[in-house]
Amino acid sequence: MKIPPTVPILEVYAGDTFEQSFVFQTDGVPRNLVTEGWGSWIAQIRPTVHSVNVVAFTVDASQASVGRIVLKLTAGVTATLTGAVYDLQATKGATIQTFLRGSITIVKDVTRV
Repeated sequence: MKIPPTVPILEVYAGDTFEQSFVFQTDGVPRNLVTEGWGSWIAQIRPTVHSVNVVAFTVDASQASVGRIVLKLTAGVTATLTGAVYDLQATKGATIQTFLRGSITIVKDVTRV
């Protein structure tokens, strides 16, 4: 089994809307994840890998044909987060693959409503 790549730490500003896009490439060329058959994208955040508490990213795969997958969180969600780990996975038939993994640092905001 291949371990998914770890991406740089995501810094999330607490209480702000968050969006991060990832472009998957092979030899510098964006992959067409749709024609490759990948779908049912899901990404989750947990305080630790073993935690049962989970927060789901909204995953936008509308640009998967050009290799781009976008993870989103609402301001309400980011306001409640503490440091965490996450990963992103998709399915192709009976195959489940984790495409990346990483950690999140929460930067507390100064202006609060």
